[in-house]
Amino acid sequence: MKIKLAVFGLICAGVGAASLIAWGSEKNEPLAAETLELATLMHAKLASSQKITEGLVTKDFDLIRKGAEELRRVTSATKWYSHNDPVFLQYRAELGRNADKLIRVADEKDLDAAAYTYTASLTTCIACHEYSRDVLHVPARRNPRAVQPIPDTDEEPATSAQPAR
Repeated sequence: MKIKLAVFGLICAGVGAASLIAWGSEKNEPLAAETLELATLMHAKLASSQKITEGLVTKDFDLIRKGAEELRRVTSATKWYSHNDPVFLQYRAELGRNADKLIRVADEKDLDAAAYTYTASLTTCIACHEYSRDVLHVPARRNPRAVQPIPDTDEEPATSAQPAR
């Protein structure tokens, strides 16, 4: 009985180890070079968008301009030319025009126009990603180095905004 139990334990351990190895290799599978380059461009686009957002909420026109210039460089990157689909190319061109307009309205210090143009840019990004995912069937892959969300906790914040009694 002890031998059967030991053999059963070894089999379970072997199956468990094989499962972990398979799971680990699947999780750490390197992205193809082209996919990684495109993911890098998308994260650069996200970083430039975050600068624009920060500039809008702080009324920092230099930061809006800097984010828009970066966004313009991302839209001009040759890696985006890999899709010759006319709808995809239209979205890409529209995002570039919005980046140019953001640069112009930042120079004019027009916060309302910058906010409106940024909203149009964001709408273009969402529509293009929807089209790429649903029509072109471009797989959406998460970058393992992407920013992680802040974890939720059950603890109350140290400084509560509750009214005094």
